[in-house]
Amino acid sequence: MQEKKEKFFKALIVEDEYMQQKIMSNYIFQFHYTAEVVETAEKAIQLIHTKIYDLILTDLGLPDQGGDMIVHQTRMSDLNRLTPLIVLTAHANAELQERCLRLGA
Repeated sequence: MQEKKEKFFKALIVEDEYMQQKIMSNYIFQFHYTAEVVETAEKAIQLIHTKIYDLILTDLGLPDQGGDMIVHQTRMSDLNRLTPLIVLTAHANAELQERCLRLGA
């Protein structure tokens, strides 16, 4: 008898802190997501325009660019325009929250 294979969804995690990468990857695995993890906005933007994801999680405080650029590029991408996108940060304020929501997070 063949075992039934579980379907996993593809997620992109954009986070520069190693422990946060592990926490997020392990957490979403419980919901049948496999994670591709990158540490910079530049790498994330390249992937967003070349691969399809079922979910994108991004930190706003990245070493090269703000995560809001990832939100903007995701919403401009033919491949991921409608992909659910969750923005995470330890330094939130109302203005930043409003800007990310306007961009489509």
